[in-house]
Amino acid sequence: MTTLLFLFAILLAAGMFFILSDVLKLPTLGAARAMLGAGRGDKKAAKTMEAWLMSLAVRLSKRIPMDEYKRSRMANILKAAGIGTSPEVYAAYAMVKTGAILLGVIPCLLLFPLLSPVLQHNNHHFLDGYERTADMIADNVEPIPIKLWNWGIAHCSGALRSFPEETVKLCLMPTGTASVTAKGIRFKGLYYLCERAAVEHWFETARAKGSYKVDVSFDPRNMSAIYVREPDGSFDSCFLAEWQDKYVDMCLDEIRYLQESEKLLRRQNAAKEMATKADLSAAIDSVIAEAEEMARQTAVPKSKLARTKNIRENRRAEKERNRRDEAFSLGDDDVPQTAKPEPQEKPAAISPTLAMIQKQLEERLNEK
Repeated sequence: MTTLLFLFAILLAAGMFFILSDVLKLPTLGAARAMLGAGRGDKKAAKTMEAWLMSLAVRLSKRIPMDEYKRSRMANILKAAGIGTSPEVYAAYAMVKTGAILLGVIPCLLLFPLLSPVLQHNNHHFLDGYERTADMIADNVEPIPIKLWNWGIAHCSGALRSFPEETVKLCLMPTGTASVTAKGIRFKGLYYLCERAAVEHWFETARAKGSYKVDVSFDPRNMSAIYVREPDGSFDSCFLAEWQDKYVDMCLDEIRYLQESEKLLRRQNAAKEMATKADLSAAIDSVIAEAEEMARQTAVPKSKLARTKNIRENRRAEKERNRRDEAFSLGDDDVPQTAKPEPQEKPAAISPTLAMIQKQLEERLNEK
């Protein structure tokens, strides 16, 4: 705000000067310089500031009172000095020049109060959090800005410091946060691996205790590698996992486009898959209904005697099987060969469609 007010004052003063120059019919700068050049004995070109001051002095000389004795004495002195101006103009020029100097002091008086906080901070403020070097401590340099500046100019001036090219490139790269998971270092939907992670068992730790975050730098122009940053400025290079080699040498925008295309394809196929599952379920219901109808038509009802005549044999066989299965056995030598359970064959794997049909059949039978 202070800067805007200062600029406004300067522009206002310049505008008022040009308006008054036109109203008072002041001579132009070129005319004033020509007059000064003509009056000089050494014929040196007049400066622009002198021309302005002389123009004001000519206007002011008409209003300066001067008696004959003083005027004649000053005229003789000016003639002896080789100055071809009148005594009134010379006196007016001295007054204008003095006034210009005083006008230049006024802005300084206004700026000094504004600069005093800056000067106080630079000359007297004690920097509590500043870490002094060993050389500063040896020279007993206090952490005050002006003293640090003077000590640095005396002892640390010279060529700029140089850093390794890889460090500079790492600082110029954008940064982000990656997650260490059991599958790898996940960043922007991609998985990366590195030698340090394998040696320090990062992925095993993430599987046991959960994923955690690490700071990384990356080059969006080529996402084949990312760089895990350390607080001391070092880094570890991580490269894309083998199962994601389709993203090698791709930029970040290309990878995002490919990922969004795959998501759109999955959403489009999800509706088709749901429709086919509904059609399959209807077909299974139709087959089950036909099988139930055929079973009802071909079933032969049994009498009560036929259903209960083998109850005793079945009960005795079940007791013998339970006795054989539930008896304790402490050694294989004491158990007869006939008592060892025969190995059961594992059922063969079936397709998901047949499993769905079998499940629905069992549910229908349980309902009956």
